[in-house]
Amino acid sequence: MYFHDILHSKATELVAPMICVAYNKACHKTSTVADFDQIIAFHDEYPEYSQFIRSLMRRVPLILESIVESTCDDSDSNMKHYRRWVSNCEFLRKHNLLSLVSEVRIVQFNECHLELNLSQVIDSLDIPLGAIANTSLLMFLGFGLFSAGKNQDLEIAKAEAMDTVDTILTHCPHVTSLWHHGRRNWGSSAGFNRDIPGVGSEIMKELHRRLHSQLTMMQVMRPFPKDLAALFSENLQVLALDSKLIPELVHLPKIPISNLRELEVRHNNRNVDWTPFRLGADEALHFWRLEYLALEFDNPLRGVTYCAPRFINLLFPAGLTRVKVKGLENSYTAIENYLGIAQCRPLTLVTEPDGLEKMGLPILRCAALLNVSVRDMHKAGHTSYQSRGFYRLFEHGQQYMSGARVTGMYHPMPPLIKWSWLHWLHLTPVVANANSMLNIISMLKHLQVLVIDAYSLERGHLMVMESGHHFKDQSKAFSDIDDAVKDLPSQVSDQLVRLDIRSHKPLCISTVVQVVSRLPNLTSLGVSPEHIGAMIQAIGRRAFGNPERGYCAIGVREYSLHIGVFDG
Repeated sequence: MYFHDILHSKATELVAPMICVAYNKACHKTSTVADFDQIIAFHDEYPEYSQFIRSLMRRVPLILESIVESTCDDSDSNMKHYRRWVSNCEFLRKHNLLSLVSEVRIVQFNECHLELNLSQVIDSLDIPLGAIANTSLLMFLGFGLFSAGKNQDLEIAKAEAMDTVDTILTHCPHVTSLWHHGRRNWGSSAGFNRDIPGVGSEIMKELHRRLHSQLTMMQVMRPFPKDLAALFSENLQVLALDSKLIPELVHLPKIPISNLRELEVRHNNRNVDWTPFRLGADEALHFWRLEYLALEFDNPLRGVTYCAPRFINLLFPAGLTRVKVKGLENSYTAIENYLGIAQCRPLTLVTEPDGLEKMGLPILRCAALLNVSVRDMHKAGHTSYQSRGFYRLFEHGQQYMSGARVTGMYHPMPPLIKWSWLHWLHLTPVVANANSMLNIISMLKHLQVLVIDAYSLERGHLMVMESGHHFKDQSKAFSDIDDAVKDLPSQVSDQLVRLDIRSHKPLCISTVVQVVSRLPNLTSLGVSPEHIGAMIQAIGRRAFGNPERGYCAIGVREYSLHIGVFDG
């Protein structure tokens, strides 16, 4: 429950910050009717705050969600599925909020093969004509849209799609943003590797045909009409592009880039093909307004020779501060040549453990903040990895980086780290014992915040990995770390002020105490809620505001991953 900590009959200005936080948790890019129902329940049960809640709805989504339910037919014991549609429309109508609708969100996270009949569902909402005409974003969430009408004849599906689009655009004629997102968590666009026949795809293609030239936020990804020849809007600002689809779109005009703020190019083979974009008069691509760039490089196919594309001069602005690269190890492109030193806040790299051994690391000089997400792509069996890719990453000298995150899977604790100017660091190590944490802290002289989300704090768990993978060569590194910390002074750092430690295995209180005792200026310690009491007792006087001379008092609180420079 998002609103459970808010008390009745308090002055609105006192609880307003808490209400805002709860509201934003319930109303986000992928929130559903169930999320919005919590807002409605709070609004109705706390009338003293209802006016304030409505004041937060300056731009509100109208959500229409398909709930797939099952029934059992006793005659043959077969499970039968059906859709039940739910919406927040009635609440918006009751409180005269329909005119504030900026987004129509159609949610289908669960699959159902029955016919969709979306036009009739929208009609059943009885939305007055013109009431939601200010809608600018049409968002489809989930993959259920594309499983509907599985046994439907294609011509019937096309006719249904035409009726559905007519209905949508009758209510929302001024849509400038069209988007599909498959997952419950917001992230990169997924799209499909092949065309999916059916009414869902026909709806998306028909919407693209009708809206293309007015869209400022869009995806050129499957499903997309192959015959589309209309010009793009000159005000195009947000674009997700599937490079594999482009050769099939023989009539597609060049893409204007003068107003692009966010660009995602997926399914690149070794190099990025920039030819779909409109060149400037000087035969260069000027992304003057670009703020976010995401590139994805696919794993190369065996036996396939990849030809270098036509050379095009690229110019990115200093305002391009967010860059994400997935599969950098598969790229021939030296992306760092197009970016300035410490330009990215953050630079996000998504890879696999083996990819860390292959990728070009000079790109790190472009990062003021670095976010490395390493994913274990082996779904089955127990996988053994080498640690050298992680060690290579940490040992690549970097003097411009002030914050770093290395997460995504449990990884080896680095015996050496050469990111000398780090102020903030977040790691997810397999094992973080006292010596390994003190070793890192001693090497990073400017470190102020350390967040550890470990599998265990005990060295004996190095090779016991329930997550299905392990790093078989970690033991020697821990022996080297033990040798390295022998000569450390009793006070290892006077800069570290915040430490958060969490462990998948039961938290080893004594390990945390060993680290804390050597950090004189530590003032904030985060642990899991069930360990707060024990931790307060373990660190004694510092937790009770009566520290020894030369040591700061420590506030013990609930563990948090939040780091302001990354998370705002």
